[in-house]
Amino acid sequence: MAEFFDLVVIGAGPAGISAALTASDAGLHVAVVEEHFSPGGQVWRGADGPAARMWRRLPGVTAREASRFLTRFRHSDIRFFSQARAWEITSSGQVLVTDVNGNSFTLTSRKIVLATGAQERTVPFRGWTLPGVMTVGAGQILLKSSGVVPREPIWLAGQGPLIALYAVQLLAAGGSIAGILQTGAPVSWVRVLQTLPEAIWQCPGQIGKGLVRLAKIRLRRVRIFRDVEKIEALGSGKLEAVSFTDRKGITHHVDAAVLMVHEGLIPGVHPVLAAGGRLEWDETELCFRPILDEWGESTVPGLFVAGDAARIGGADAALYSGALAALRVAMQTGHAEEKALARKIRFHRKRFRQAMALRPLVTTLSRLRLEQLSPADDVMICRCESVNAGTICRASLTGSGMPDQVKAFTRTGMGACQGRQCALPLSVLLASTHNKSIAELGLFRVRAPFKPLKLGELASLSHESDIQ
Repeated sequence: MAEFFDLVVIGAGPAGISAALTASDAGLHVAVVEEHFSPGGQVWRGADGPAARMWRRLPGVTAREASRFLTRFRHSDIRFFSQARAWEITSSGQVLVTDVNGNSFTLTSRKIVLATGAQERTVPFRGWTLPGVMTVGAGQILLKSSGVVPREPIWLAGQGPLIALYAVQLLAAGGSIAGILQTGAPVSWVRVLQTLPEAIWQCPGQIGKGLVRLAKIRLRRVRIFRDVEKIEALGSGKLEAVSFTDRKGITHHVDAAVLMVHEGLIPGVHPVLAAGGRLEWDETELCFRPILDEWGESTVPGLFVAGDAARIGGADAALYSGALAALRVAMQTGHAEEKALARKIRFHRKRFRQAMALRPLVTTLSRLRLEQLSPADDVMICRCESVNAGTICRASLTGSGMPDQVKAFTRTGMGACQGRQCALPLSVLLASTHNKSIAELGLFRVRAPFKPLKLGELASLSHESDIQ
């Protein structure tokens, strides 16, 4: 039997919790759907887990802020569906969900907020599918939720602030790091000088924390290789070594048990695409993001996107974007008038702008090297269906060369991850092959279910309205 709500929020990270609490305070009947057993998302992952005591001591953890929001959430009247996967959003505002027992059901809502967060950018290279190679974000989840410190030697590779944050957290948890391979493009110091004053003015605390993290890494004498290229993970059946070329053109071959890679965060756009929302190409961030209005409402009426799923900005920006989306929902559903909410709207908009002021500086300091997006023919692009770059390029030469056709020819994006990892690398590869812009090509079509779904779970939809 379908349940009815004023607002269904998908995702219980900072953006989702902020949206749900704000809407609930305004008198809306709210439900939150979350895949994990507890709220908090990736940012506050570990606050309730078995390693909670260690989590509170990790650098960069905002335990007090997390506790404040999570306590309010638990004591609210918000309906919380934990360990539940949302896998379809219909045009009539229904959210189809499967719980941990494999039972599927429908939530009907007047409005929906997608707060499903970001994903780490996939940049395929030789050996990236070997056991022992993982993303920095995955390593951080293991550390925060279970206190897992990988076996040594550990190498970190990529660019972006998450690498420095994870490095100091790993060191604080008793781990050691063999070295950091920085792969980012050369920094434009003119652009740094243009973006630095606003970042210092609006976010001095964040810049200070970043500098302290870099100092801690240097004090622990972690080796850092800059302008690294041609990274390869080597091994037979598992990772055994890493090779790379440094800024002087010297090729290194080092032993490795774990290689963690991170080439930045991009919005997770699959749910928006599956719901029929439109995307736009962000040339600065080199990713697609949903087309939204100033409140976060997408091109699908009634469907809002908040937090890093809309635009990468971090936890602070996510809190304020979630609140703004909920305030708009409260007005649209008749629970409040804009005049009565004017003060809250001004507050959240001001804080959101402040939180986002750091982003141009971060993007300038950690920009992807474009040649990384053109892998060799033997490099795996779709690990679920074992499709490499050469197969994709050959398939693109027979027919239109558009992402949907290449997907149909090669099965790229038809595996367990539903194309979340390979959709952007595929479009980038096709754009390079046919000398077209990525914005023109777009991503291949995404349809429900946008999360893996078993036939038994689909069959468990028993009510007539659910089946329709």
